[in-house]
Amino acid sequence: MRFGTLKDDNEQGATMVEFAIVMPILLMIIVAILEMGLAFQDRLAISHATRDAARVGAFMGNDADADCAVITSVVGFLSSQLDSVENIQIYKADAAGNQLPAKTNTYTFTSGDPTDCSRWAATVKWDSVDRNVTVGSTSLDIIGIRIQYERPWVTGFPPFSGDFTVDQSSITRMEPEAFA
Repeated sequence: MRFGTLKDDNEQGATMVEFAIVMPILLMIIVAILEMGLAFQDRLAISHATRDAARVGAFMGNDADADCAVITSVVGFLSSQLDSVENIQIYKADAAGNQLPAKTNTYTFTSGDPTDCSRWAATVKWDSVDRNVTVGSTSLDIIGIRIQYERPWVTGFPPFSGDFTVDQSSITRMEPEAFA
């Protein structure tokens, strides 16, 4: 009977050793799932914000407040994450959908109320009143929205340390407001 007790003690010790070997691996898998899930959630939120902002920009057309409406739309989606938004770019895209740097407005939040467009530092190269929204001999402009978002890793466990940039963009053709 004594031998049975020793055998049970040995098995219990072996179980503890196996647990000590497997536990760090399981913990790493759980951390990886958590980190990747949260990163994917943020990427989807930013992707959704760019698509909605592009629709707002296309609908606003060449209205003087079009860029402000786009910023307000982005703020509506990302209000809790706004401190991580590096910038919002509103740009003219060519027929292939490529961003034209000479026609790119860049907005960076400074402080205060983010829905107040005067609180955004602006570099304007494509004034909203210059956007082509007239159907006729020339094609309608294509508006694009790009959001660059600096996302920190939550746990900081290697390899999930530091942060990375989520760069999402969306384009759409301007809504026609007049016919030539």
